[in-house]
Amino acid sequence: MGGNSGASHVRRRTLIIGLGLGGILGGVVTPTEAAMLWVIYALVIGMFIYREIRARDLLPMLVNIASLTGMVMLLVGTASLLSWIFAAEGIPLLLANWMLGLSVHPAPFLLLTILAFLIFGAVLEGLPALIILAPIFFPVAGRFGLDSLHYGIVIIGTLGIGLFLPPFGVGFFIACGLGQINVEAATRTYLPYLLMLLA
Repeated sequence: MGGNSGASHVRRRTLIIGLGLGGILGGVVTPTEAAMLWVIYALVIGMFIYREIRARDLLPMLVNIASLTGMVMLLVGTASLLSWIFAAEGIPLLLANWMLGLSVHPAPFLLLTILAFLIFGAVLEGLPALIILAPIFFPVAGRFGLDSLHYGIVIIGTLGIGLFLPPFGVGFFIACGLGQINVEAATRTYLPYLLMLLA
């Protein structure tokens, strides 16, 4: 009985992975449409196979999703407007000239980038921080002759660390909540790993 249950779980996982990735790689659906298919599949499985989602739970779930989406889109819209204002005011050029006046070597600029994205990634989360800061820093990186792919990897890595930066990283709080762990105790345990990641 347990073997049949395990096999059915594997079949369901294989189906959902194939449904999304197969559609994306085959050019049938976009990643956003694949995510929608995964949500519908999870809803059907949750309601009719596992019976963990009841019909009366749907309205509160949809209201919660709508409010969360609205909050994120408000952040993204505000960040986009801020990016446009910075570009119109020539902030990237001013920053580039200021940085080039300090040093012609790219290392100080990379350290400044890591510090800025670390702080903004913890406070704002990844996407708003990326929308606000990337249009400012990328032209400056070009002035220093940094490869855009390398610079992008540094930014994404730093945002990932910032998301779990104690004591105010959003991801860190979520992880502590899911694990039902005290934030102070988790910070003490996580600190050596954080230092290694930063190094």
